[in-house]
Amino acid sequence: MWLALAVGIEGTQVVHTKDSCHTHADALIQLPGAENISYDVYRGRVRLTYSLTEDYPAQKSLDQIRSRLKTLGWTPLDDNYFMPRVPTSHLTGWQEFEDLININTEVLLIVHAWSADWTNTQGDIVMYGLKYSYPKDGQPDLSHLQVFAVYFPSVVAESIRQSPNGTLSD
Repeated sequence: MWLALAVGIEGTQVVHTKDSCHTHADALIQLPGAENISYDVYRGRVRLTYSLTEDYPAQKSLDQIRSRLKTLGWTPLDDNYFMPRVPTSHLTGWQEFEDLININTEVLLIVHAWSADWTNTQGDIVMYGLKYSYPKDGQPDLSHLQVFAVYFPSVVAESIRQSPNGTLSD
């Protein structure tokens, strides 16, 4: 499910500051204590990434994101917008899986991931992903949280959804 957040995001990106990512930046919530903050824009999408310290299952962060989005008029989606009939973490909660970080080194990670989508009355989409990860053979790290949020204007979201490969064509 964590990979679903990357739908249509691949390619070269330009890094921006929060001020230059003003388009619906209100839906991209930077939580208190955020570090390593990055905003970027690529083909109409705005992405925010950061890390913070909060113990699994990040209930405080999830509550803040849900509350703020609700206040702003966003509605949670039960299914992944880009993969209909695939439930989001609104329904499934946290997922745990193994991920091969680098095929050359064969380092396996244990990943705990939460990902979900919201929509607003204009049909815009915002996706959030929260993730903890650590080497399978290492010490579990369930306090270093990575947060990933992407805002898709409705026209961009619909174009991605309708494309055969889940990306925008040139």
